[in-house]
Amino acid sequence: MAVSRSEELKSAWFLLQFLTQEDAKQWEKDIKTADKIKYSKKLPDLPTAQGKARCQINQSSPVFCGRMSDFIDSYQVLHQEVIDGTKELKKNSEDLAKTLYGMSKHLENISELHRMIKNERQHELFAWLSKMVTGSGNHIIWQAELFKSHLGGHLKYHLSEHDSFRELFKTREEVKYAFAKKEKTLIDKKESLFKKKDPTKWGFTGGNQDDLIRQQ
Repeated sequence: MAVSRSEELKSAWFLLQFLTQEDAKQWEKDIKTADKIKYSKKLPDLPTAQGKARCQINQSSPVFCGRMSDFIDSYQVLHQEVIDGTKELKKNSEDLAKTLYGMSKHLENISELHRMIKNERQHELFAWLSKMVTGSGNHIIWQAELFKSHLGGHLKYHLSEHDSFRELFKTREEVKYAFAKKEKTLIDKKESLFKKKDPTKWGFTGGNQDDLIRQQ
């Protein structure tokens, strides 16, 4: 729904291919095509429906920017640990299920022994125990598969966000450095002009120059 409300997103070619492309081979080609496209990172160059990009700073912005580096590193590590954990859980669950299936077979054999001597009560008891253990093994397998596919498999898409976060942080640092460099150059120039006390080089187009000197 959010995509359909965004003029920019619903007209994005790559997003449209991601949502509609059913051919795996063609999708691989689309990814390679998208990787070759050079996108501008400057706000004035962003294509938008209204011709402008909204950039709003709130109270959380300084905190977010200040902790962004730590967030990115922790984000990648924690997500990868969960993904790896689901894989390990699936493997361990398969081993446990294998043990349970073996136990179920032994219980089934015990049930058969009691059936041979017409001990129906013990025969039914061990038969039900065998089914219960088999069911437990199946439950463990299914649960591990759910963890791997719906948790680990889901988080791998979130992990891909890490690259975007790091790219965004890098772009922000580059802009911040460029701004600080230009600001320092401007301050140095103003200091130099002030020390020379020559208002004719200050760039003012009006006013009394003697008054300007006296004000300083």
